[in-house]
Amino acid sequence: IPPSLPRIYCAHLPSVRAHYSGPARLAMIETDGGLRTVLCTTGVQQGDVQGTLLFSIALHSVVGTVMADFPDVMASLYADNISLTGSTDSILRAAKALEQALLEISLSLNPADSSLYIPTFHAAPAPPQVYTDYADRCERAGETAVPWVGQGGGVKVLGFPIGPADYVNQFLQRKKAAIAHELACVSHLDDGLVHFHVMRLCTNHTLRYTLRCLLPESTQAIAREVDGMIWEAFQQHTWGEGIVAGQAHDDALIQFRLPSPQGGFGVDPLESVAPAAFYQATSVALRVLGRSAFLPLQNILASSAFRASPFMKAYVAARNLLLDCGAVERDDLPDPAQPNNDDRARTIILPPLDEIIHPPDPLGPEPTSIIPDQHDLTLLIRASAQHSPRYHASTLSHDGEERVKHLRTATVPLAPLPSGPQGASLWANYPELALIPSGVVNHTPLSFLSLPTGPIAFPTLAWAAFASLTLGVPNPRAPAYACGCHLDRSSGINHTSHDHTCQ
Repeated sequence: IPPSLPRIYCAHLPSVRAHYSGPARLAMIETDGGLRTVLCTTGVQQGDVQGTLLFSIALHSVVGTVMADFPDVMASLYADNISLTGSTDSILRAAKALEQALLEISLSLNPADSSLYIPTFHAAPAPPQVYTDYADRCERAGETAVPWVGQGGGVKVLGFPIGPADYVNQFLQRKKAAIAHELACVSHLDDGLVHFHVMRLCTNHTLRYTLRCLLPESTQAIAREVDGMIWEAFQQHTWGEGIVAGQAHDDALIQFRLPSPQGGFGVDPLESVAPAAFYQATSVALRVLGRSAFLPLQNILASSAFRASPFMKAYVAARNLLLDCGAVERDDLPDPAQPNNDDRARTIILPPLDEIIHPPDPLGPEPTSIIPDQHDLTLLIRASAQHSPRYHASTLSHDGEERVKHLRTATVPLAPLPSGPQGASLWANYPELALIPSGVVNHTPLSFLSLPTGPIAFPTLAWAAFASLTLGVPNPRAPAYACGCHLDRSSGINHTSHDHTCQ
C-alpha cells in the first residue's frame, strides 16, 4: 500500500472540511434528566455516512507508511480488517510495527482475534519452528502471540476462505445454513410480493460475493442446492405445498428463473452466476496484482507453476465457457467497415489471455481492454441453451413456450368498471386502477406490480392466484369454479360481477 493517498480522495475534501472544520456537538442526557453538550474533536461524527470512508483513509495512510519498510510483505485492507502476506518472519515483524503505529491513532491490534496460516503446514500436527520461537518470545515478554490456525485450518482474507478443501467446504456449508435460516425467518411474511423480493435478497449478499473468489467446482454444488432451497421456499409460501412433479413443474421452474423481459420472474440461478463471477473477479484481481510493485507477487505470477495451478486452470476453463456461450476475443471481432455488423456493439469482448496472465510493465500505461461486467457475463451464460438448459426458454414445453411468449408481448385490456355501489366499492378499495393509462396494461409478469402510489398489496390468496396464472400451474389454495378462474370467494372481494372479476 503506498503511503500517499490516491488522487480520487481529493474530491471529498470540501465535504470533509465542511463537516469537520470545527468540533461536533454531542448531546448527552444525564442520569438526572439534564442535557449536557460535549464538544467532540476526535474521530468521525456518529451517524456520518462518510464515516467508514474517512476511517479507511486515515488507516490507509498509517498502514501505508509502516508497510513501506517491509517491501516483502503485502497488506490487504477492507475497513478494519487487515491481512498480511509474506514470509512468516517478515509478517510477524510487520504486525509488531503496525501494532505500535496504530496506537498513535488510538487503535490496537488484537492478537487473540488474529490467526497465522502457513499453507505448507496446514496438514502438520504442530507449527513450524519459526512460529514456536515467536510464541516463546511473546511469552517471555508477557505478550499474546497470534494463534496458529492448527491442523486442517485456514483463514479468511477480505471475507474469502483460504485453506484446504475441507475448510472451504465448511465455510460454504455455513453460508448455506445462513441462507436457510433467513428463508425460515421471512416465511412468515403475509404479503406475497414482499416475500418474493425479500427471498431474493437472501442470496444476493450472502453467497454471491463468495462466488467471486472460489473455484466454480467448489461453489456450483452449493449454489445448486441454494437454488433448490429458493424454489422450495417460493412454492411453500405461495401455495402451501410443492407443485406436483411433471412437465408443468419443469416449465414453472424454468419460467421462475427466466429474466423478466423474457416472461419470467427473474430469479437468477446462482449455479449460472458462479463461473461468470469467478472469471470477472479473477480478471480484475490479476490485472491489479500484475501492476503491483510487490516483487514476490510478481515472481509468483511469472512462474510456470502458477500458470499450471488448479486456480489458473479453473480461470481458463471459465473463460472458455464464456467463449462457448458467445463471447469473442478482440481479434475475432467483425470489421466495422463491413455491412451487417450491428451486433458488434452488443458483443461481449474478453481481454486477451496473455494481457491478464502476463500483465504489462507495472509502470507503463493502463491496459486498454475492458473486463466485462459480471451481470452481462451471467446473462450470456443463461442465454446459452447448451450450458444452461434448466434456465433456458427453449427447453419449455409447447404450452409453456406459448404462455411465456404471450406474457412477453401481452397487452391486457381492462374491462370498464361497473357503475353504481359495486363500482364505487372497487374504486375505493383499488385506487391504483385509476392510474393505469387508457385502460391497457403492457407488461411482463412483474413489471406492473408497482404503481406511482406504491406497490400493490398481495395477500396470500391474491399472490397464489397471480403466481399460478403466470407460471401456468393449478392453484391449490383456491377451488376451481366452472369458469376455471380458481378464485376463492372467501377472500373478501365482491364477486357480484363474476365476469368482471374474471377479466
